[in-house]
Amino acid sequence: MSTDSYERHTQLLPASAVLAPISLLPLVTFRADDAADLIRSIGSLVALGGVHLIVMRVVRDRGNAIQQRLWASWGGNTTVRMMRWSAGSAADMRLLRARVEERTGIKLPSPRAEQRDAVAADAVYERAAGLLREATRDHERYPRVWSELKHYGAARYMLGLRPAALVIAASVAVLSAGLLWLSIAGTWQTGCWPFLVAGLFAFVAGLLWAAVVTPEYVRTASERYSDALLRSAGN
Repeated sequence: MSTDSYERHTQLLPASAVLAPISLLPLVTFRADDAADLIRSIGSLVALGGVHLIVMRVVRDRGNAIQQRLWASWGGNTTVRMMRWSAGSAADMRLLRARVEERTGIKLPSPRAEQRDAVAADAVYERAAGLLREATRDHERYPRVWSELKHYGAARYMLGLRPAALVIAASVAVLSAGLLWLSIAGTWQTGCWPFLVAGLFAFVAGLLWAAVVTPEYVRTASERYSDALLRSAGN
């Protein structure tokens, strides 16, 4: 799969998740009871589809920006960190590094060399990681690497959009509550249930974004991808 295809794949889920509360409200409000309602529903879907495409571009920019901040807070690129001598026992690291060296043809720094110049050592690890990424582009041969890469990409993009997602969910919840009140009061000539469903959905979505989509959530996905990438050196 090409880079553009990967980007579209990992951005579509976060973009759809962010806009889900907005998507649900018009769909449950404009029910297809007759031809006019059906036309409005289709129009809403078409309009939202265009918005999704715009949001996908924002997703990419936000995700790439937040990745650099996350790496800085974690002490570097996850794959690089997992190749440092401090990442595991001496025996485990010797085995891992032997496999990486055999697969990439790059001589990795010794413990003394890494301690003497950590920046130079990380540069070597990054080159080795880059070669591993290039060597695992066959998704059928390395399905776990591809699967973990997609999960990490989606998690990173979702964290980048978390502030917008919380604002949207809160806005839809408040709007739905207002429309529900108008419906109960008889001012809005529509049943109560569409606004109740949309409001509850937006509220739950906001809770999930706040509780689940955190830097630790992305870190776990990143470590799983790096583990899969490094283990591919033994295949």
